[in-house]
Amino acid sequence: EPKPEPKPEPKPEPKPEPKPEPPLYSAAQVASAEQQYLSALRDEIVMHAQNTYPRRAKRRNIEGIVTIEFTLLPNGNITQLTLIKSSGQRLLDQAAISIIQERMNNHFLKFPKEIERSNWKIKVPVNYQLN
Repeated sequence: EPKPEPKPEPKPEPKPEPKPEPPLYSAAQVASAEQQYLSALRDEIVMHAQNTYPRRAKRRNIEGIVTIEFTLLPNGNITQLTLIKSSGQRLLDQAAISIIQERMNNHFLKFPKEIERSNWKIKVPVNYQLN
């Protein structure tokens, strides 16, 4: 009587490739956190602009929009502050820069956990307008 054929050894299954870690937060969560953060930052700057409108500019009915740019770090520190578009009025330009340097002490809220950037370059128009 013939011996039964030995069963072939099953080949070991290839180990599955490790899947990349999914991001901690969805793109929508990150976008929402960034939008809320930017909105809070702009609100803070607008509030300071209203509260620190230069008296001489008010008396002379001087209005204008100053565009500033700076880099925010995750801890909230503000660096590389630059005036990128003058209002054409030195008083207003200086006031916009001083909002960041003096009123905010070159600092804002630290990034929420959803914002995983190492830094964030932000451009903000500061509108000086009399009602």
